[in-house]
Amino acid sequence: MKMSTAKTLAQWLCPAGMALLTSCGTIQPRITEVSHRKYVVNIPPEDQRLFTRDRASQFQTEIRAIPAVKQREEFVVRWAAYRAAVVKLEYRQVSRPGELRQQTQTIRGQHTAKFVVGGQEFAEGGIISAWRASLWDESGTVVAEMKSALW
Repeated sequence: MKMSTAKTLAQWLCPAGMALLTSCGTIQPRITEVSHRKYVVNIPPEDQRLFTRDRASQFQTEIRAIPAVKQREEFVVRWAAYRAAVVKLEYRQVSRPGELRQQTQTIRGQHTAKFVVGGQEFAEGGIISAWRASLWDESGTVVAEMKSALW
């Protein structure tokens, strides 16, 4: 390769490479996943077929309700954000359809937060019927959100 061709190639590739690297460095804030699980019986519904009937050993497990104080619903929110300061979970419960409740957590370098709705609040309000998870920046504006179909 001639020196002038190499120099021209380097002059063209350097700005293109820098633009590519800087575009990869700025991550748009987004919530990647919100998973939830209800704890109201001792065996989760997806495992009941496996644990309640075992033909080989004739062993059967009885499905029982968890005591009311231990019943809960857990939400795990995962996100990718550059400048988010707070993650918030807002929700409505079946027994309180007109009431909006919320929980917030301050972000300290992590990208996952766990929210638990349990105890007296879960016993009185019931299961969660609709939810919205959102990320907020330092100035108090929403930078990303994900919501359930019923929100």
